[in-house]
Amino acid sequence: MLWIFLSDILISPLFVSQKRISTIMTYAQRNQIIMMNPCKNVVIPRLERKEIECYTLEQAQKMLELFEQEPQEDLKFTVFFTLAMYSGMRRGELLGLE
Repeated sequence: MLWIFLSDILISPLFVSQKRISTIMTYAQRNQIIMMNPCKNVVIPRLERKEIECYTLEQAQKMLELFEQEPQEDLKFTVFFTLAMYSGMRRGELLGLE
């Protein structure tokens, strides 16, 4: 999903799409193709930002210490979570790696 940052304001793809459609409808109204712009009174709901939960430094260090004690058979999980903590990649990005 593409997000646009415009002078510290987060603009959603829904907002951008609505503005494009509204521009097209305004053009059609000016050229007397339609009587009124149906997008004129549309109110886009505000998005609520979710609080991101992340590990504290102590929790991350403890997890890395525990990974060192894991058997070699579980190495792929150790690598996965270590890479996630150091890189900040999201789950989908990590799962896309080969």
